[in-house]
Amino acid sequence: MPLDASVTRFIGRRVRVVTVVGHGWIDKDHSPVAPLPEFFVTVARFWSFRDERRGGIGQVLQPGHPADELWLVFSVRSQSLHDFDTNPCAYNLILMNREPDDPVDTGSPWAHACYTTWTWAGFGSLRAEV
Repeated sequence: MPLDASVTRFIGRRVRVVTVVGHGWIDKDHSPVAPLPEFFVTVARFWSFRDERRGGIGQVLQPGHPADELWLVFSVRSQSLHDFDTNPCAYNLILMNREPDDPVDTGSPWAHACYTTWTWAGFGSLRAEV
C-alpha cells in the first residue's frame, strides 16, 4: 500500500502541504502558474484506488491564503510505502471549490485523472504539522 495505515490518525487534523514546481502547476484554464505558497489542509478522509490507500481529501482553512476554503485531493506518485512523518512522498495535488467525491477508476494509472474541473493542480508533499 502506498500510504501506511498510520496516516489515518491525521483524519480531522492539519498537515502541512509543501508545494514544488514538479511537472508544473496549472489553473482552471490549464494555463501555467507558479506553485502556490505552502499551506495547511485539514484531512477529511483517505481513499483507495485499485485496492491500495493512494490518497486523501481535505480542506484548506487558512484565511489570507489563495487556497483558503478550497478542497484538496492528494494522490501519491510512487508505489513505495509512505506516511506523513518519516517517509513523506510526492503527490499530485488538485484544489477544487467544492468537496469532491472519491476518485473513480477511469483506466488511467493516475487516480486523479477522473477530475476534470479544478481551481489549481500541481505537485507537493504532505507532512505532519510541526
